[in-house]
Amino acid sequence: MGYQECYKETNELAAERYELVAERIVEIAEAAQAPEPFAEYFRTNAAYLQSLRALYEKGKSGSLAARSMEECEADNEALYGEILPEAYGHSYANPAYAAARLGETFGGALSLLAAHLRTACGEVFRGNLVQLTIAMELFVEVYNCFEGAAADALPQEKEVQQIVYWYFHDYREIFDERSVRRLVNPAEDFEKEIVMQADLSDLRYLYRYGAYIGENERQIAAYLNTLPEADIQAMADTYTEGYRIGFETTGKDLSKKTAAQVLLELSGRPFPLTEYIDTADGYETQVESHFSYEEIVAMEALDEPDAADGTALNGENGGAGVTAGAGGCSGTATAAENAANSQTTVEFQVSQAPKTDIPLDKLNDFDYLIHNFYVVDKTTTITGEQLNASELLARDMRLAAPTGQPQILIYHTHSQEGYADSVPGDPNTTVVGVGNYLTELLQERYGLSVLHHTGEYDVNDRDHAYAKAGPALEQILAENPGIEVVIDLHRDGVADTTRLVADVNGKQMASIMFFNGLSRTTATGDIPYLYNPNLSDNLAFSLQMQLKAKQYYPGFSRSIYLKGYRYNMHYCPKTLLVEVGAQTNTVDEAMSAMEPLADILYRVLTGN
Repeated sequence: MGYQECYKETNELAAERYELVAERIVEIAEAAQAPEPFAEYFRTNAAYLQSLRALYEKGKSGSLAARSMEECEADNEALYGEILPEAYGHSYANPAYAAARLGETFGGALSLLAAHLRTACGEVFRGNLVQLTIAMELFVEVYNCFEGAAADALPQEKEVQQIVYWYFHDYREIFDERSVRRLVNPAEDFEKEIVMQADLSDLRYLYRYGAYIGENERQIAAYLNTLPEADIQAMADTYTEGYRIGFETTGKDLSKKTAAQVLLELSGRPFPLTEYIDTADGYETQVESHFSYEEIVAMEALDEPDAADGTALNGENGGAGVTAGAGGCSGTATAAENAANSQTTVEFQVSQAPKTDIPLDKLNDFDYLIHNFYVVDKTTTITGEQLNASELLARDMRLAAPTGQPQILIYHTHSQEGYADSVPGDPNTTVVGVGNYLTELLQERYGLSVLHHTGEYDVNDRDHAYAKAGPALEQILAENPGIEVVIDLHRDGVADTTRLVADVNGKQMASIMFFNGLSRTTATGDIPYLYNPNLSDNLAFSLQMQLKAKQYYPGFSRSIYLKGYRYNMHYCPKTLLVEVGAQTNTVDEAMSAMEPLADILYRVLTGN
C-alpha cells in the first residue's frame, strides 16, 4: 500500500465537505462581503486557496507529473512568491505587515491564519484532501465573523482568537496522528515514491514535492546527477549505518525498530535518500487513532467528548461528580470480584420522590437551559428552535405495551473500553460487563425486555467502529421490530488526574453523561449527507433523561454534550449515547452507576 491508499478512504469521506466549502471559497474570492481592508485580506487568501484546489485537482487527475517546466515554475511562484524576501514585506503571512494593514486587534490572528493556510500546500501534493478541507473550513469560519459587518461593528477580538484556538485544539489528534504515522508507517512513501520512480535527470521531479524550489535546489539536484552511483550509495550508507551504529552505541534494541525513514533536508524539506528496513514485513504503527466513522467524515478530533484538561463538563452542579486524584482500585478485591458483587457493597436506595424541582418557565429560557443542562462543542451550534424545552419535554417517550419481544437494545460501538482495574481479556470488566448489569436491572427489577448485543466493532480498528456497527444495527432492528430504544454504552476518556465520581444516596459511583450529535458544524452549517430524521426525538430523549436525573439523583449526570455529527443515532428515535465514567473509574463505580440509570430509564419510558 502506498501513500495514495493511506488517504483514499478519508478523502472519499471528506469529499462532500470539500465541495461545500470550496463553493464558499469561490464566493469570497470573487466578492468578499466585508469592510476594507479585511475584504482584500479575504479575497487574497481565498485566491490562494483556489490555487491549492486547482493543484489538488491536477494531482487527482494525474497531471501534476506531466506539467512542463514552465508550468512547474509558474505554480511554484504562485505558491511561494509572496513569502520570498522581495515580497514578504507585503504578505499577510508577515505579522508586522498584517498588524499594520489590519490593525493590532486582528493582525496577529489573521496573519497566523494566512501562514497556516500555506502549510496545506505540501498536503495538496500528497493528495491529502482532509488537510486542505479543514484549512478551508477554518478560513470560512473566520470570514463568517466579518461577513456583512460594518466598519464600526467588527467582531470581537476574542471571537476570532477562539475560532483559531479551538481549531488547533479540536484537530490536534489529526495533526499528531499525521506526524507520527509518517515517522513509523512505511506506507507513507510519498517522498520515496517520487525519488525512486522519477527520472532524476528531468528536474521537474523537484516540483512534485510541493516545496519551494529555487536556484539553489535546482543546482544541488543537478550536482547530485553528476556523481557516480557508488558515491550516492556511500552517502546513503552514511545515514543508514549511522542510524544502526547509534542504536548499538547507546545499547538500544534495534530489533524493536524494524523500519525507519532516512531523510536529507534540502531547503527545510525532507528528501528521502533511502530506507533502512530490517525485516521484509515492515512496521505497523501501534499508535491508536481515536477517530470514529462520523468523525472521519467530519474530521473531528475526538471520537466522543472528554474532559482531557481535567475540567468537569457540568453546569448547574458546578463540577459535581468530578474529583481529582489518581484512578485505581481500592481494597484488595479483584476487578472481576468487584464487578460480580458491585450491587451488594452498599445497598442502593431508589429515590421515591423528586429531590429538586425545576420549573418549566426556567427550562424555556434558552440561556438557562444551555448553561445548566448542556455543553456545546466549539465545532457545532444549536438554537432555541432546536432546544425548545416545552416541545422536547412534551414528546412521548413511553414504550408501547409489551409483546414479549425485545423493547430495548443495548450495544457498544467501542466494546474494548475498560476501567482502571479492568482485567485484560475479561469483557465482564469492560463497558460490556456494565451493559450486562444494566440489562439485568432493566429486566429483573423493572420488567422490561432487553436485547444486549455484544458485537465487537473496534478490535484493532477503532477508526471505523461506527461504520462497522451501522449494518449490524440495521439488521438487529429489522429482525426485532419491537425495539423502540437503542442505547450505545461507552466510557469517557479524561486526564489521568481526574475521576468522575458521584455520591448518590450514600453510594459512590461513576457519573454519567448523555451525548447528542447534531449533524451540523459551525463552519459549514447543516450536513445533508449526515441527515438525522430522528434528531428532535434524540434530543427529547436525552433532555427528559437529564431532567429526571437532576430531579431524582442530583449530581449523578454531567451536562449533555452536543457535538457536530451523527454517531449512528439516526436509526431509532429513542436513541441514547451514554458515557459511563472514564478510564480512571473502577469497574465497581461503573457498575453502581447502572442502578440510578436503570431507574431513570424506567421513569422516562413508562411516564412515572
